[in-house]
Amino acid sequence: MTAIVPTRRFTLGIAAAAVGAALLAMAGVGVLGTLAAEEQLAEARLAKATAVGHAVQRDLHRALDHGIPLDRVEGMTAYLLGIAERNPDLHRLAVTAADGRTLHAAGPGTAEGPSAVRLPLHAGSAVIGHLLVAVDAGAARAQIVGELTGIVLGAAALLLLVAELAGALVQAAVRAPLDRLERALAAGATGDFGTLLGRRPRDQIGRALLAFNAAVFHLHERRARFAAHAEEVRGAVFDPSIADQVEQTRARALERLGDGTATAPRRVADARPGDARAYAVLLSAAMVSGCLGGLDAATGLAVLFGFTVGWFVPSSWTRIDTALAAVALGAAALLGAGPMVGAAGAVGLAVAVRYARAAGEDAPSILRPILTGVVAALLWSAARGTTGPGSGGAVEAAVLAAAALPAVLPLVRKP
Repeated sequence: MTAIVPTRRFTLGIAAAAVGAALLAMAGVGVLGTLAAEEQLAEARLAKATAVGHAVQRDLHRALDHGIPLDRVEGMTAYLLGIAERNPDLHRLAVTAADGRTLHAAGPGTAEGPSAVRLPLHAGSAVIGHLLVAVDAGAARAQIVGELTGIVLGAAALLLLVAELAGALVQAAVRAPLDRLERALAAGATGDFGTLLGRRPRDQIGRALLAFNAAVFHLHERRARFAAHAEEVRGAVFDPSIADQVEQTRARALERLGDGTATAPRRVADARPGDARAYAVLLSAAMVSGCLGGLDAATGLAVLFGFTVGWFVPSSWTRIDTALAAVALGAAALLGAGPMVGAAGAVGLAVAVRYARAAGEDAPSILRPILTGVVAALLWSAARGTTGPGSGGAVEAAVLAAAALPAVLPLVRKP
């Protein structure tokens, strides 16, 4: 009896390491980009402050040329306030006297520091004051950080989806067939050669599965040929003792081969763990994207009702249920029908969970892609700055629901 050595699963660790490395790389690039963009944006804002200052300086000089004292220019404060409102990136505009007293000002900040432009005001050849225009030194960084935060959140959402979908693809294309081959070889070690492995493309794994199937066919063929040849020999001899020896030899040989070759090999069309992962992550992300901003009692009841319906429908309707759920979810999202989005998504997720349980998959394995889709949808919504009533991503929900349609096929295809 051959013992089966437990295997360790590295897929989740590899995916987590890949996502972590990508996030670290994004963070490094983001920091460097932030520093470079902050410097360029600060220079651009300082140049704008200089241009605005020269324009205001010309207007003040026209008033001063008419002999109006600097502290008695009518409407100067309102004029500066209007400029500040039209240019929110200007932190402070001020007109000061020659002794530094502030005569007119607009804006909450100060007009000192490296981010300030100081222009002289002349009455004839004498300098009677200064015009100060300042920009907020931290405004550039705040703007860049805000934009970068949205980019990072959106990239994290996409990375989560891609990592989960890649894991599902690797499981379907590599791990699942290798697991079936491992089980078939373990059964063969005990003498059971009654199972054939499923069809797949002629890649390296496909050729390995094909070679195993060919070995099983040859074993069954040679067993049948041996049994038939022994029967012919037994019937061709007239001496009963020799015929009895031939029969005993045939019986001992067939007994050693075991019952695993007694019947023709068959392909077993059972459900496979992991088939529902891609569908679950896409549909959960679509459902949350479509429901954001419309989470109310009606939507909650619709989700509960949809999950109940999806859980109790006949298993033979899996293809119809999953496909119609994705189509209905996308259509409801475009129409802005929050309860319909919740109900349709819940039906599809219930079918996916039930399929995974029937395939022998443990709860964390199917709940992880569902939670991944939920988190990815929330991160994407935060990146878009869409929170609150009416903030559901209808387009995103429709696109994700459409992408979930091809993921229905693994739920119904034969292994």
